[in-house]
Amino acid sequence: MSHVFKSFPILHTPNMTLRQLNISDEPAIYELYSDPTVSSARERMPFEVPEESSIMIKQINDNYRKQTRIRWAIESRETGKLMGTIGIRSSVPISAHGEAYMNFELGRDYRGQGFMSEALKAVIDFALDVIQLHKLSADFFSQNSAIPHLLKKVDFLIDYKEMRYSAAINSEVEYTVYSRINPNIH
Repeated sequence: MSHVFKSFPILHTPNMTLRQLNISDEPAIYELYSDPTVSSARERMPFEVPEESSIMIKQINDNYRKQTRIRWAIESRETGKLMGTIGIRSSVPISAHGEAYMNFELGRDYRGQGFMSEALKAVIDFALDVIQLHKLSADFFSQNSAIPHLLKKVDFLIDYKEMRYSAAINSEVEYTVYSRINPNIH
C-alpha cells in the first residue's frame, strides 16, 4: 500500500485546505453539482435530488480505500465553506511511476479569483513530488474555454483530442487531453 493511502492527505495552500469529503459536506456538494455550469464542464447531468450528493461522497471515499482515486474538498480557510472539489483518478491503484487523471470543479462564486490555480498547484505538486507519478493528465470537454487557460498556467500541454460518447447529452463530444510529464521520473 502506498503511504498516501494510510491516512487521507490534507493539503494546505494560503487560501484553502484540501481535505477529505465527509457526510457534513452533502448540502454543499448538492449545491455545487446541481449547478448546470459545473455539470456541463464535465458533460454530466446536474444533480436533481440531494441524495445524489451522499452517493457521490460514499463512492469517492470507497475509491480512496481502493487506492484508485483521491478527491479533495476545496475548503476556504477564511470561511470554512466548501468551494469545490479536485482529485486524481486511475483505473488501477495509484502508485509511483504510474499515470493518473485530474478533474476539478469550482463553485460559481469562487471563479476568476485564482483559487483553482492555487488548488491545482497543490495537487500537482502532491501527485508529482509525493506520489511520484510519471504522468498526470486532465481531460475536458473541448468547448470549456476556461480549462485550457488554467492548465497552461500549471505547465500542462495538449496531448491529444478524441471524440467520446456523452450519455448526458446523448451524442458524441470532443474532449481534449492535457498532460504533464514528471521531469524527475525516467
